[in-house]
Amino acid sequence: MEVIDPEHPENPFEDDASAVRNRLIVMILAELGIRRGELLGVQVRDIDSSARTLTIHRRPDDSHDPRLDPPRAKTLARKLPMSGELTELLYGYVMGERRRTRSAGTHRYLLVVHKKGEHEGVPLSKSGLNKVFQRLRECDPLLAALHPHALRHWWNFAFSREMDNKPKKERLSPEELEQIREHAMGWKKGSGTGER
Repeated sequence: MEVIDPEHPENPFEDDASAVRNRLIVMILAELGIRRGELLGVQVRDIDSSARTLTIHRRPDDSHDPRLDPPRAKTLARKLPMSGELTELLYGYVMGERRRTRSAGTHRYLLVVHKKGEHEGVPLSKSGLNKVFQRLRECDPLLAALHPHALRHWWNFAFSREMDNKPKKERLSPEELEQIREHAMGWKKGSGTGER
């Protein structure tokens, strides 16, 4: 989290707009625990800043997606709560870096390419997202195993830790915890995945 801050001296992203976008990528994945394909499928209209929610939609075969290998959402559609900090970062990116990027207004996808050139403003691809994490892994040996899906696991670890640290009288039942986890992760209700 330190090195992804655009102000950090070891942040590997020289372009300011890309640095802001990449911090947002890590923050969304860590806070919401969504999959890489779900993140790349997020459209600006999926964000509700006033309610502080982000809705994950399944949009198979979206004819408006210009990417050659469009991302897919493997899990169920759902509405997820966001912290005030993440909501502000999202709003700032949409109204700032994304808005100022040429061609970004020609589609609805949240994350765009900021590098000047023929691809400027197009939706970020899976390979583009993978390059972000490759650059982060090269920053520090502690980040050698960092990849988008690791942040999904991090969400589950952080959720378990938070629930385990609640006072006994405020703790939820295992069934309630499983239901919350199933919803947050987009797993089918009663699938047993949340229990594992």
